Amino acid sequence: EGWVAQRLIRVGEALVRPSVQPPLAVVSGRPVALVWKSGAIELRVEGRAAGSAPVGEEVFVRTRDGQRLRGVVVARDVVDVTRGTAPAGGYQP
Repeated sequence: EGWVAQRLIRVGEALVRPSVQPPLAVVSGRPVALVWKSGAIELRVEGRAAGSAPVGEEVFVRTRDGQRLRGVVVARDVVDVTRGTAPAGGYQP
């Protein structure tokens, strides 16, 4: 449910990738919540999507100060950057 057809689908045809794709949960240029977790600590900050992706896929995001991180889309407009790429010389959890 909710998948998007990428081309005309004929009656009786199997609904498989790449003919259909899951809906995008993060859209490039839109605001997203960036989530970082360590044990019982969870930090949420505002960021902006640098790409588009469905839930479960990786996407690049930018922090308010312009740092580029990689994370996994976990919900609509929410990206988990816990294991993402730290900026050069930065802290990698």
